[in-house]
Amino acid sequence: MIDAGLSCPNIDGTCGVGGCIFCDGGSGYFTQDKAFSVTEQLQAEKVRIHKKSPESKIIAYFQTHTNTYASVEKLRALYEEALAFGVYGVSIATRPDCIGENALSLLKELNGKTHLTVELGLQSSNDETAARIHRG
Repeated sequence: MIDAGLSCPNIDGTCGVGGCIFCDGGSGYFTQDKAFSVTEQLQAEKVRIHKKSPESKIIAYFQTHTNTYASVEKLRALYEEALAFGVYGVSIATRPDCIGENALSLLKELNGKTHLTVELGLQSSNDETAARIHRG
């Protein structure tokens, strides 16, 4: 799992501060250190995975926070770095409210280059539950 160093609208003050209950000990709990590049994080994961299963293919899982919450240029650089590593696919965790037209176009482009999954972290459509979990 990759920590690309991105934020979230529920962290940076756009729709909340402090994150939701998934931020601490949830989203990104097992990720590599964001101080390392995508390549370095993937290499560490490859070593870990190949200890148990040497023939396994690697998927770059951008999991921590909201992985479409940055400029398209920044996102493209992150995703392209993963592709350059030779991953089998890319998985991107994000929020439904953070996929604008530019990000959607980039995801469509990325889908043409690799096996792509996009995880939409809705958690709840109930406003009361969203408030209780501090979803923003």
